Amino acid sequence: MCLVILLCLACSPVLANESGVVNGLAGSDNITGGINADVVSGPPGTPETPPFLNISSPGTPPANTGSTSNCESYVFVTKWGSWGNGKGQLVRPYSIALDSSDNVYVTDTGNIRVEKFSSSGTFVSAWGSEGSGDGMFSRISGVAVDSSSNVYIADRYMHSRIQKFSSTGSFITKWGTQGSGDGQFMNPYGVAVDSSGNVYVTDIDNDRIQKFSSTGSFITKWGTQGSGDGQLWNPTDVAVDSSGYVYVTNAGNNRIEKFNSDGTFLTKWGEWGTGDGQFWDLYGIAVDSSGNVYVADSHNYRIQKFSPTGTFITKWGEWGTGDGQFYWPTDVAVDSSGNVYVVDYENSPNSGIQKFAPSSANPPVANFVGTPTSGTAPLTVAFTDSSTNTPTAWSWNFGDSSSVNATQRNPVHTYASGAGTYTVALTATNSAGSNTFTRTNYITVTAASGVDNVGVFRGGVFYRNGADAVVYGLSTDTPVIGDWNGDGLSEVGVYRGGVFYRNGATDIVYGLSTDTPVIGDWNGDHISEVGVYRDGVFYRNGADAVVYGIATDTPVIGDWNGDHISEVGVYRDGVFYRNGADAIVYGLSNDTPVIGYWNGDGISEVGVYRGGVFYRNGADAIVYGLSTDTPVVGKWI
Repeated sequence: MCLVILLCLACSPVLANESGVVNGLAGSDNITGGINADVVSGPPGTPETPPFLNISSPGTPPANTGSTSNCESYVFVTKWGSWGNGKGQLVRPYSIALDSSDNVYVTDTGNIRVEKFSSSGTFVSAWGSEGSGDGMFSRISGVAVDSSSNVYIADRYMHSRIQKFSSTGSFITKWGTQGSGDGQFMNPYGVAVDSSGNVYVTDIDNDRIQKFSSTGSFITKWGTQGSGDGQLWNPTDVAVDSSGYVYVTNAGNNRIEKFNSDGTFLTKWGEWGTGDGQFWDLYGIAVDSSGNVYVADSHNYRIQKFSPTGTFITKWGEWGTGDGQFYWPTDVAVDSSGNVYVVDYENSPNSGIQKFAPSSANPPVANFVGTPTSGTAPLTVAFTDSSTNTPTAWSWNFGDSSSVNATQRNPVHTYASGAGTYTVALTATNSAGSNTFTRTNYITVTAASGVDNVGVFRGGVFYRNGADAVVYGLSTDTPVIGDWNGDGLSEVGVYRGGVFYRNGATDIVYGLSTDTPVIGDWNGDHISEVGVYRDGVFYRNGADAVVYGIATDTPVIGDWNGDHISEVGVYRDGVFYRNGADAIVYGLSNDTPVIGYWNGDGISEVGVYRGGVFYRNGADAIVYGLSTDTPVVGKWI
């Protein structure tokens, strides 16, 4: 037996006017544009319909006598978007769409802008302001995103046009003018994009659908005002499934109509009322990967879900401000995991966006695969979740110390350094519980052949054994070697006058001209950071200073324990003193110390440079350079 949520029909809608927007969007990070409109002092106390339609209700709806026999249900996950004009705040959000990475795009009608969020509601960026220029809006409404993450916005009212943007809000193109001809609009509202990039627009006051190419070239149109099959009356939104079938919310007729991609009528369902499969003020519509249809049934304060042919599946929501309740839901979207996002237009004091997950009677059965499962470091592995029973959250343990991307469904993980075998585990979770699946010794990483090689710096040129020479710096500079970009290969650089000049990367001002430069990975992110040695202290950019050695020592940096984080040390009178590891006697007091991965085990070994020869502890000596050169060590290939 399953729980049926009763609908609370607590109030009647009040038609709004065309103003009531918030003034003064602060210019700050990731927000472009501003607002120039009337100030809204605060959220109203009663729900208000969007100022889009003026449809006369036919009276009191019949009583809701329907029952839900299907036990599929949805559970509240999170919400975001409080009333206001700050980053991540919303004033009467209307439409919502997702990209292939499940980023969320929302049209914020009161602030006349588009806002972008992560799937958990973290603010990413915003763009738009009131005006007639490119990237500006008159009355913003529908939003859609194509497979390349381009964003399409319906800009209604005086503009009556579609604008196309990149995923970061850069203007790309626009089309449409006010009118009734092909490619013209009288209030475009909903917008959708099919798998081929074709764009569908609900032209609400012309009671039709228009279809365009991705650049705005007119393709076809269909619909006339009426109640017959294929006729439309105030079509508010449109959605396209993976097979190219087009679903339209026909608000004036309180029904859904289904067409093929050229506008041929296929089927319809719905009527005015409060029962299952009945509607009262239809707005947004969405389709999931299985072709199921989700509808924002606004005046019934609920979401309804149907099969592709219109068979009722489930519903949820009632009037109110609590979790899972709605003031006036106007749009709906579904992500790649089946989570449902709902826009609550009159979102005061509730949050404007709510996220729901499919509820399951059974916890997930976790499973996954990775590709590839072996290779040389740095090895990048793409993991694919294949868990059953619809998990809604994922937690990965990759077997190393990194947690990057560990909560993504299908993460990409790089085993950056160090040979070894790694056990990988996935914990998948849904509302019914969690399950963990482990693949023991699943990933095998081998060290690249000749992990580190030798080289010398002479007269402003880096001569690299086994690789091309690199001209960089001046003959009086101190050479430095590091992985500046995290690609697993070493790049050259020089230290001069308190500045690290890094080939292919931004210069870094750090230390004094009299300091000795040092390079290491202080935080384990597999990108080299800079530092200096002065009077027995290692000053490390972005990390705590380390007191070690005496002022006359020569500093050395290495990974003494294989944890992929650099440790400090000093060379004094033929002895390597290593912080956190045993001292090593090697070389002569007047040798130049060198540190490198000589055998590919992920642990640094010591060596010295003397008379044009690299003497490497535990490895063969290498003759390279002149006795007057400055030695360098790095992974060149």
